Amino acid sequence: MTTVEIRHNISEKLSQIDDISFLKAIMTIVESKVKEDTYKLSDFQKERIESGVNKRKKARQFLIVLYKKMCVNG
Repeated sequence: MTTVEIRHNISEKLSQIDDISFLKAIMTIVESKVKEDTYKLSDFQKERIESGVNKRKKARQFLIVLYKKMCVNG
């Protein structure tokens, strides 16, 4: 049975259940699994992102200074 088939079967079965406490328990299980699969960045990826953010900040600061100089010198 494929993943798609299993998901479909589970969905069909769950739609027939009215027990709120059981459905809440299933929801807790599903949510915990989704949280586990959250993508984690490596240290290298985090450093690259930080580097990009810092470059963008510096470029913005440079443009602000340049703009102010152009306004003063008209």
